[in-house]
Amino acid sequence: MAIIHLSGTRLAPQKAKAPLNRTFMFTIGFVFIIAMHIYIPNSDGIGLALPFNTLIWACLGLIIAIGLYHIASTKRIRYTKLTIALLICCLILTLPVFYPIANLWILTLPRLASLWSGWLFFVVLQQFNLSNLHKQRLLWFIVIAAIIEVILGYVQFFNLLPKELLGSNTFTQMPFGIFQDPSVMVSFISTGLVISGYLLARQQRKYGQKVSRTLFLYLVPLITAPLIIILARELEWIGTAFGFVIIATYLYRFSTPQRFSGWISSSVAGIGFGLILISANSVDAQSFQKQQIERSTLFPQAIDMLIEKPFTGYGYGRFEPEYILYSARQHQLNADYPVGYSSVEHPLNETLYWGIEGGLIPIVGIFLAMIMVLFKIYSARRGTRLAIFSLFIPIVLHSQMGAPFYHSAIHWLVFIILLYWIDQRTSKYKIHSISKVTKVLIRGTSFVVPTITSAYMLMALQTNMTLFRFEHSFPKDSRILTQTVYPISQQLRYEWNLYSDSLKQGLLTGDALAIKQYIVWALQAIRQKPQELYYSNLIMAYLGLGEISKANQIRSEASFLFPNHDFSTIDIEPIVLDEELNQNTENNVIEEESNSVDFDTEKKEGATKK
Repeated sequence: MAIIHLSGTRLAPQKAKAPLNRTFMFTIGFVFIIAMHIYIPNSDGIGLALPFNTLIWACLGLIIAIGLYHIASTKRIRYTKLTIALLICCLILTLPVFYPIANLWILTLPRLASLWSGWLFFVVLQQFNLSNLHKQRLLWFIVIAAIIEVILGYVQFFNLLPKELLGSNTFTQMPFGIFQDPSVMVSFISTGLVISGYLLARQQRKYGQKVSRTLFLYLVPLITAPLIIILARELEWIGTAFGFVIIATYLYRFSTPQRFSGWISSSVAGIGFGLILISANSVDAQSFQKQQIERSTLFPQAIDMLIEKPFTGYGYGRFEPEYILYSARQHQLNADYPVGYSSVEHPLNETLYWGIEGGLIPIVGIFLAMIMVLFKIYSARRGTRLAIFSLFIPIVLHSQMGAPFYHSAIHWLVFIILLYWIDQRTSKYKIHSISKVTKVLIRGTSFVVPTITSAYMLMALQTNMTLFRFEHSFPKDSRILTQTVYPISQQLRYEWNLYSDSLKQGLLTGDALAIKQYIVWALQAIRQKPQELYYSNLIMAYLGLGEISKANQIRSEASFLFPNHDFSTIDIEPIVLDEELNQNTENNVIEEESNSVDFDTEKKEGATKK
């Protein structure tokens, strides 16, 4: 009998490559169980100003890279109708970037990068042929992360560790977890609560099976309910209660009576424990009341802005300056119209935010996505539709009364995972083979994406830590700012610290050039982010140079934009200037000063129009 040796030839059998499922799931688990809970001292804020978000985005870059490498290895792309629909919606939401009124760079690109990163995360989730156990494990990650945050919240609430370690508020005892915002904390742990009931109903009932998982799911409502009672307010309670009732009904129908009664009993005990805690401890009700007033004021103002420009919007990245200007114009025409809030970057409603900045087109994109997702839920098996819908209630409701996706990147990942959960239960995958050229491009991209993302996020983290050190140094040491490697992620905050320190030194030492540097920067900054502090310092800068007329012009503009703030009390003695130095430095800011008149021009045009 002849023996044919195939080793080393093209006829040799190809070794099957092991899929990257385990690596992929491990990376996602690392994000939910470790990365998102790492606290680094910071000065509060949203987005990349919160260090845990930079860690999450760095890990997301690695997750997407693993998915792209898997696509290149299998030479195929798996997709569904929802993949195509969400792609179209993302393209629609991106269209207003090309409007001439859009602020493309600093304020727009991060939001669109988050949008497209979410779509890519959804796509790479589809590429792995996960077992039912692994798919459920994605939901388990969310529940475990919620429990970790609840434990962190209890540590903060009872002040078990120093504030510096966990960022707890020892004065108001509000346990906000890693999120540094109570509302964001509530929506996250409420999602974990609802998912726990959903998973309990889906646990297999086999003889001899370990009870540890079931026992853990029993304990979730007992642990989470007290913090929800402490932190939530009217709409948040309604959303959580609505989701709870739906899941309880689902659990009653598809699980055993023992599991239903156990989960309900745990929930009742948790609610009782929460009522005891809230009655026995002082909770900061004043901050909640302030938030409620702000929401009730912002919402009608945002509606008015959308009505004024329903088709084109005000331009991506332009909400804050346009909101201040619009509310100031309306208040001037009608004294009963509420004055705008300073430092408002979001109208606390996601749909309105996209509509105000982008007009009708983004709203159409959002509603198309919503209709497609609701259709997918309707395609699910009868009896499970409401249960699947309830998984979205806490986060979606919060997005219509807050800004969870801007405070917390993990909320965005949870939302995408829930979309994937619906899709994999109701869709059939289609497969598209890719060419060798596409394979090479995708594989190359899989190495580029984590490199760029990690480098950018590390620089953002370094910038954040450096600015925190400077802001908490006493006396202020401007040499700390020179250690910043790449401050683009916190550009305005970095420049504020730099030039306000320059102004302070200029007023103390009589350095006219240092004062002029602040003026040049501030005249540009107030057009992007008008704030009382910027205007106050700008008035002082002009007074310090002895330019009284320009100081009064800025004072008038500031009083128009911020009627509740008294700028008339700002007064300092002018420093002694060298006439030749004053003449030379004045020419450097003529163009910027002329630009600041635009606010007055828009104010007069708006008043005339009304």
